[in-house]
Amino acid sequence: MDPPVRTYGVFEDFYRPFESLLGLSPSRDSAESRWMPRVDIVKNEKDFTLTMDVPGFVAKDLNVEAHDGILSIEGERSQKKEISEGQMVRRERYLSRFSRRFSLPKGARADHIAASVKNGELVIVIPHDSSPEPKRITVR
Repeated sequence: MDPPVRTYGVFEDFYRPFESLLGLSPSRDSAESRWMPRVDIVKNEKDFTLTMDVPGFVAKDLNVEAHDGILSIEGERSQKKEISEGQMVRRERYLSRFSRRFSLPKGARADHIAASVKNGELVIVIPHDSSPEPKRITVR
């Protein structure tokens, strides 16, 4: 059975402190603050490919950095609409932001990382040095 879902209305701020107590769905503010894009990471012989869902984000909204063995991915976008008639009662789409950090594995070539975004999918390719097979040492 799904938890009850409350519609938003005049008393939205009044109900907010009681949402978790009553098992109601969180408000948009608290849900957004916890939004974390989903990630798939695949390793092959020459690189790691990290694919992240970032719907609505474009290249200028994203920042990818590799520093001290950490890959940092941050995104922020805001949608600003001006309403010329009447009063704004509710704004559903506004600011979206996230931040993710990953440890780069040994052998990762941080200076050759490439990133691209298309159709709401961020793809980061992290080349790595292929590690040699472990050498078996005979004990005498």
